Amino acid sequence: MLSKLLFNSLKCNGSFFAFIFIFLSGRGVCDIIPENSHYVNRCVKIMNAGALGDYTLLGCIKSPMNQQLSNVVINSDACLEAGYKFNVLYVVAVKSAYLSGKGVDTTNWLMDKNALKCPLIMTTEGYYTGYDDPVSSVEELYKVQGVTDTSLLLYKCLETIKYLDGRPAQITEYEPGKAQGKLISGGKVSAWAGKYLQNRLQDFFLALTQTVFVELCILLLLFKTRFKTNGFNIPRLLLAGTLPSVCTLPVLWFVLPAFLHPAWLYMLGGEIFVILMEGVLIKQLLTLELRKAMLVSLLCNAGSFFTGLLITFIVNL
Repeated sequence: MLSKLLFNSLKCNGSFFAFIFIFLSGRGVCDIIPENSHYVNRCVKIMNAGALGDYTLLGCIKSPMNQQLSNVVINSDACLEAGYKFNVLYVVAVKSAYLSGKGVDTTNWLMDKNALKCPLIMTTEGYYTGYDDPVSSVEELYKVQGVTDTSLLLYKCLETIKYLDGRPAQITEYEPGKAQGKLISGGKVSAWAGKYLQNRLQDFFLALTQTVFVELCILLLLFKTRFKTNGFNIPRLLLAGTLPSVCTLPVLWFVLPAFLHPAWLYMLGGEIFVILMEGVLIKQLLTLELRKAMLVSLLCNAGSFFTGLLITFIVNL
C-alpha cells in the first residue's frame, strides 16, 4: 500500500521533479562572479600554425561529457577558444592533402588515425581574481616544435602578463622541454620579445598620431573663436599643437608607469603631469599668459582623453 502511494505521488508530481532537475542542471552551468574580483583575459595563440608545410592544425572541442562539439582550423593570429569554460580544446595536425578530402567539422579527428594528436592540453579561458591582484591579461604564445609518427609536439615559447596598476608588462621566454622560463628584463631580447616591443611601439605611434590630430584641431578651433584676437599665425599654432604631445606622451607611456601605482594614481597623476607640462610649452610657444595657456592645455587634453575613451568603446563593441 505504501509503495503504491509513493508511486502515485511521483506520477502526480512528475512535472515538479522534472522542473527541479532542469533548474538544477541549468544552475550547474552558470558562472557566479566572485565578490571583490575582476576578470583576467587570457589569449592563447600558436605562432607558426600557418607555416607547417604539408600540415594543417585543427582545434577539436569536446564537452565535459566527452561529446565532440566542433572542429576549427587554427589561425596563428587568432586566440584559441573552447567556448564554455569546462570544454576541452585538443590540437591535432592533419596533412592538408588528406584534410581536403574530408569535412573539417564532420570528422571526429580525435579518433582518426591520420591525425597527429598533441598531448599538451592548453587552458584557453580567462579567470577571475581578487582586486588585490593587479593582473589584467595574460597572453601565451605556443610554437610547434615538430611532429613524430604518432603525435604533434607543442611548447610555450613566450608569456606576457599585463597589469592594471600601470607597471610594465612582464615577459617570460621559454625554451623547448623546460618548464622554467627566463624573465626578459632588458639587454638583448629574443625575436618573440622583440615582436612584442615592436607592437608596443606601433601602439604608441598610433596613439601619438591620434593625440596630435585631436589636440591640433581643438587648438585651431580655440584660436579661430575664443582667442582670435591674439592673431597667431598657422605655423606657430601647428608647432604648438604638435611639439607638446611629442614631448610628454613618451614620458606618460614609458616612464611614469614605473613610478605611479595603482592604475587610478597613474591615470590621475599622468594627466596632471601632461596638462602642466604642455601648458608651460604652449605658454612659451605662443607667448600666452600662464592662466590662458593652462586652460588651452586642459581643453586639448580633455578632448584627446575622451576621444580615446570613445575610440576604445567603439572598438570593443
